[in-house]
Amino acid sequence: MASTSIQNVSQGKYDVFLSFRGEDTRKSFTDHLSAALKNKRIYVFRDDKELQKGVSISPGLLKAIEESRISVIVLSKNYASSTWCLDELVKIVECKNREDQIFPIFYDVEPTVVRKQTASFGEAFAKHEKVFRNNVEKVQKWRDALKVVANKSGWELKDRNESEFIEEIVNVISSKIHTEPKTVKELVGIESRLEKLRFLMGTGSTDVRMIGIWGMGGLGKTTLARVVYDLISHEFYASSFLADVRERFEKEGSVISLQKQLLSNLLKLGDISIWHVDDGINIIGSRLRQQKVLLVIDDVADVEQLQSLAGKRDWFGLGSRILITTRDKQLLVAHEVDEEHILNLDVLNDDEALQLFSMKAFKSHQPVEEYVELSKRVLNYASGLPLALKVLGSFLIGRSVDQWRSALERLKRDPSNKIMSILQISFDGLQDSEKKIFLDVACFFKQKNRDYGSEVVEGMIIDVHFFLKNEVRLSAKAFSLMTNLRFLNIGNVQLPEGLEYLSNKLRLLNWHRYPLKSLPSNLQLDKIVEFQMCYSHIEELWKGIKPLNTLKVMKLSHSENLIKTPNFIEVPNLEVLDLKGCTSLREIHSSLLRHNKLILLNLKGCTSLTTLPGEIFMKSLKTLVLSGCLKLRKFPHVGGSMECLQELFLDETNIKEMPLSIEHLSGLVQLTLKDCKNLSSLPVTISSLKCLRTLKLSGCSKLKKFPAIVASMEDLSELYLDGTYITEVPSSIELLTGLELLNLNDCKNLKWQPQSPLQLVPSPKHSFVPNDVVSRNKRQIMSGNSNSGCNVYIGNLDEKVNERVLYDILIQAGRVVDLYIPRDKETDKPKGFAFVEYESEEIGHYAIKLFSGIVTLYNRTLRFALSGQDKNAQNSSMTTTPLSSRKSRSDPVPMPVNGMEISHHSMRISVPRHYSSEEPPPPGVTLETNGYETHLNVTNYDYSRRVFGATLDSISRSRSGHYNSSNRHY
Repeated sequence: MASTSIQNVSQGKYDVFLSFRGEDTRKSFTDHLSAALKNKRIYVFRDDKELQKGVSISPGLLKAIEESRISVIVLSKNYASSTWCLDELVKIVECKNREDQIFPIFYDVEPTVVRKQTASFGEAFAKHEKVFRNNVEKVQKWRDALKVVANKSGWELKDRNESEFIEEIVNVISSKIHTEPKTVKELVGIESRLEKLRFLMGTGSTDVRMIGIWGMGGLGKTTLARVVYDLISHEFYASSFLADVRERFEKEGSVISLQKQLLSNLLKLGDISIWHVDDGINIIGSRLRQQKVLLVIDDVADVEQLQSLAGKRDWFGLGSRILITTRDKQLLVAHEVDEEHILNLDVLNDDEALQLFSMKAFKSHQPVEEYVELSKRVLNYASGLPLALKVLGSFLIGRSVDQWRSALERLKRDPSNKIMSILQISFDGLQDSEKKIFLDVACFFKQKNRDYGSEVVEGMIIDVHFFLKNEVRLSAKAFSLMTNLRFLNIGNVQLPEGLEYLSNKLRLLNWHRYPLKSLPSNLQLDKIVEFQMCYSHIEELWKGIKPLNTLKVMKLSHSENLIKTPNFIEVPNLEVLDLKGCTSLREIHSSLLRHNKLILLNLKGCTSLTTLPGEIFMKSLKTLVLSGCLKLRKFPHVGGSMECLQELFLDETNIKEMPLSIEHLSGLVQLTLKDCKNLSSLPVTISSLKCLRTLKLSGCSKLKKFPAIVASMEDLSELYLDGTYITEVPSSIELLTGLELLNLNDCKNLKWQPQSPLQLVPSPKHSFVPNDVVSRNKRQIMSGNSNSGCNVYIGNLDEKVNERVLYDILIQAGRVVDLYIPRDKETDKPKGFAFVEYESEEIGHYAIKLFSGIVTLYNRTLRFALSGQDKNAQNSSMTTTPLSSRKSRSDPVPMPVNGMEISHHSMRISVPRHYSSEEPPPPGVTLETNGYETHLNVTNYDYSRRVFGATLDSISRSRSGHYNSSNRHY
């Protein structure tokens, strides 16, 4: 088809109007096409369900055609038999008979049949001519409309693969629908910048590319990113725009919500459970590897935010683009964005600045004659910054020449900081009631010290990035007159002379990148409640003991020079201590491990920490994070009951064993020891952890034995032993009565025994899933590896995974006629599938009992039944049951095993739609038809292995009360 864009198409209520014959294609082709269009953010009208109640159908449909940008007609064999369809077609031709606004699809019917009205179309018109013999003109209009449509360039199915056919249609329509947004023409100076950015994006190449836009605040980085996103998002499989990352991170203290939004947008998933930032990283890095996506990460202030959202290029599929906007170019360099893919956004030139200012001040592209010279003076002060031009233009609109001169005189008196003066003028123009919103205003000016009014200031925020390109230097006495200061939020400033004073009334101190090695010795923070100095240069906070009775939150994360912590004995009310990423921290004071009020202790990534002194006895602690403490060799003795502790993260530490006193952690819900490469054993007292629900031992390559379970652990639902050295599963695993997921993937030394205790747990509560992360892509589905006798591939599908994708995957493991994916009747989404292969008949019979039941994937409970086919099926005893006597048309013959219905020795495979019942089936294959679909019962295909296929016939939420950790940023 021609690929020209739509010309002069009005912005209608709908993008696409779908005309089709319901009985032919509603529940098949049209459903799939409609879903595919909607996935591309194309608004589709397809039937009367979209119309409001009380509107008669015929006028409503006619109006929908008029309000649609283009029309797609699915011409099937029985299309002409419907007078309703023909009336739609006449209206479509009347309204849309312009180039590229009508798109015919010839579904199992040739264009010549439609054009000449022969075959089924001829039969239909023979009937119409009899019924409408008194209205010949109406019939002729139908004929003429069909001829017009049949002569248009369109698509013809004709034995093509439907999935590929739909993909081609959607790509063409998407390219025509997604034309340049109207707002582009209204944005001053956007064209040249957009051209540069699109060149950097290079969407025609297949590399995975990261692109950066940087510049000071107010230049329009976000606007430019949004425009290019709207222009090219249709070229990608999925897209996501993460706006205001810096602001959201400051409010939430975590990127978890951003990770959820990213995954929801790119994978079209609903509620996604992420407990820990690392969990989000793992999901993003594994689930998007095969997807071509467009991701915009807007206003990033910290490289760690980027690493948690788009850490590496290999997280994404070929052709993906990750666009990052920031005020800090160094952040892009640190994240290894190529220099040639970084756009330095400049200020507007004189002509562009004048146009933007005039649009705000005069609502035209040029200033009024008597204001021309004054406008030029305004431009001189605004220095081409779009934000300043907008603020000044909005302030000066409708004001007299004298008022303009007065405002300009104020700018002239204070040229040292033009932008702040501009914003001050705008502030002064507010009503008194509006000014009261800003209770205290304090401003620092570059290389200047203003003392007037300082004594009344109670709160201050200094964001250097917003106003200035260069750093700010403050004198040692900068805060000496601010005796009432209670709130200080400051960052990226230098103190070349040190710091002499901070108010003793401070309650909140947030100093990002504090530049000194320690706090002033005379500093009195008697009323401090929250103390944050992330990314600071501090080596030691203070010496000796400092009473901080009101302090509740202390955050020093990523202070890479911090060597040791102070004595906390006089900080009795501390609840949160965050020392994450303090890579030089070698010791923590022993008083910390006996703190009675601390709730969260985060030492993640403290790579120099070797020991935790003394014993640990923290009565209120709920979360302890020691992940990535690479030199930590020992977990301390637990000195007493710590029943409040719910989460203990020890992954990637050097720990060799856990103490017997772990039994005192009686309230522990999650214990993570992942990738502890030197962990060789677990204490038998682990059975005392009655509340434990998740135990992760993945990658503990020296762990040879899982301890015997001496008491019931009925709450343990997830046990990860993948990548360990264990050789057998203890028989006492039967006591894990609540176990829902057991991961034994990559346990290369595990011996599979016929009398394995796993045979004892085929009840609907249990399932054995060698791959805990179920993949939607070919590589991961086919690479599942457990032991030599058993491979399992399980998929949990969404609407983006079609029959063609699964066919390509499964054809490698066995001979496949066609694949039938059950769909939910209400949502039309695929329910999923399970595919299992075994190399011996003995294991095969055992697998049927073991794998049938319920599997929990992504917080969904999936019930499925297995059916199988031997490679020497012609020698097997095959049993079939007439379709009419079965409970469900999609279920195999059920056999009760331990209270479940399980199917033996038959494989039901749906056949392509074009498989005619008149054609004789191949030898050994019986054909069944029930009016809805056709199935083959295969009895003699030569499979290279014993293959079992299973369909998921119900989906429900996982059991209530499932533990959910808080979404903290660890």
